[in-house]
Amino acid sequence: VENTQHMIHTFDHAISLMEAPNEKWIWISDFTGFGMKHLNPSTSIAASSLFSTYYPERLGTFLFLGAPKIFSTLYHSITPLLDPVTRSKLTFVPKGTDDQMRQMFSEYFDEELSEWLIKEVKQNADKAKRKEKKYSSAAIKGSKSFSSVEDVPCAQEDAVVSGHNFHGTSSFLKHLQKQPLNWQQSFYHIPPSSSAPDIQVQVIAEE
Repeated sequence: VENTQHMIHTFDHAISLMEAPNEKWIWISDFTGFGMKHLNPSTSIAASSLFSTYYPERLGTFLFLGAPKIFSTLYHSITPLLDPVTRSKLTFVPKGTDDQMRQMFSEYFDEELSEWLIKEVKQNADKAKRKEKKYSSAAIKGSKSFSSVEDVPCAQEDAVVSGHNFHGTSSFLKHLQKQPLNWQQSFYHIPPSSSAPDIQVQVIAEE
């Protein structure tokens, strides 16, 4: 249930942030730490159902990053449930070196986002770094109200691990600052107030 809530929350707000002509997203699944305990197909089936029922034609590409051999068992169990168009959007890519990932990401993203993704992948592979990343349940499920935009997760000091803000690139976070109140109220469920227009967010972003 929590995984489904997270997907719905993420999908809805990805759409709310899209600007024409962008109408599709690229989903990257980093398989760091994937093992036998993750072979239950329920999450994959739930995602497939969400895509086809509520978000048709939104998926542009799904990148399976560094998927291990044992994933093939799960993959072959769910692919018969997918329509041919969706299956054609699934792409397996290796992690490789920074340069190899940089070349691969450059096919889909600009330089800033490619570099951010490389840092994110490397931190995900570092168990100590992963433990430093503290994701708010509200950011995951959209289930909590914050009293002000100053309390939102991406503006906190612990949003940055070794100079890397894991909530997004510098330009993305700065884009949110242009109209911080409206976006943060929507994304983090901040209740409106008469003093809200004067509240500003100081986003802690990587240089």
